[in-house]
Amino acid sequence: MDLTIRAAEPAEYAVLGGIIAEAYLGDDLLDGPQDPYLLKLQAVEQRAVEAEVLVALDADGAVLGGVTYAAPGTPWRDIAGPDEAEFRMLAVARAGRGRGVGEALVRAFRSPRTDPAYASPLCDQSPDRVSFPYGRPAARSF
Repeated sequence: MDLTIRAAEPAEYAVLGGIIAEAYLGDDLLDGPQDPYLLKLQAVEQRAVEAEVLVALDADGAVLGGVTYAAPGTPWRDIAGPDEAEFRMLAVARAGRGRGVGEALVRAFRSPRTDPAYASPLCDQSPDRVSFPYGRPAARSF
């Protein structure tokens, strides 16, 4: 699959927020549309200012998924220690599932960076929110 991974642009924030919301709601990772975490998931614009948000685009430029990288010092960190980086809110649209989109987003995180915290990234994924809707585990040894 021909994918482009890059920083999310303002015109893509709403699309990515919708993909994340649909993924989390569709996979029963939230307590329905009233779950307060849904607002955080949809806050792509805010995350893009305060952290690093990447998107995966197909060959036609359609957004297939995205992820937030929370480096040391950013307010989106949840579980990482002071010398660690974490990624959060990894989501792939139904049309992109099973096609390596999520893996490509994680690999982009693991690509060489100047910050040594990225050498051992953490995925903020609580056990009660893990779902494998297309037959293979989303979490791997990073």
